[in-house]
Amino acid sequence: MRQTLLPIALLSICLAPWPALAQSPATSPAGLAASCEGCHGSQGDTRSPQTPRLNGQTREYLLARLKGLRNPTNQTINAIHNMLGPVSSVTDAQMSALADHFAAQAPTQPNQRGPAHDRGAQLFAKGRGEVIPPCASCHGDKGQGVGEAARLAGQHGVYLQDQMEALMIAARVQGDMNKHVWNLTQDEVRALAAYLGND
Repeated sequence: MRQTLLPIALLSICLAPWPALAQSPATSPAGLAASCEGCHGSQGDTRSPQTPRLNGQTREYLLARLKGLRNPTNQTINAIHNMLGPVSSVTDAQMSALADHFAAQAPTQPNQRGPAHDRGAQLFAKGRGEVIPPCASCHGDKGQGVGEAARLAGQHGVYLQDQMEALMIAARVQGDMNKHVWNLTQDEVRALAAYLGND
């Protein structure tokens, strides 16, 4: 009985109105963005390693991700807990404005160096045989993002590692990404995070 009630209770909490947006009269992109910045940081450049940076992210990815977050079956528990309320309070037009706003902010650049960084750079550019394709083929040669393929460069390394691990076990469902990361080793996950990240 307890196992049946837990998902229902969790969903009821997640569907409750999100105060920052539900009670805010601001409808301009900057006003809406200010509500997001409580968690995602000023101009989307958060200092929290578990929270994704939005600044300089591609507009197409931001918009697709915001809309995708409305479907809790494809998300991690953290994403459901933190984002299902906010996205249920935002219209498609407001999502588009938010995507424009954060895409226009200056992106954070990667800053890590060392052996793990170098291994990550190699894997990102060339992949590993037929098992793992080059990340650069979708995400851009420097991880800058292309269309709906996210900008990875300058993201928190901790967040990147968490997301790769979630994709590996389908705790997050994201198109072809699940099968692309399936065969990554833990060392490769850490190396990619070291190459792309800024913590």
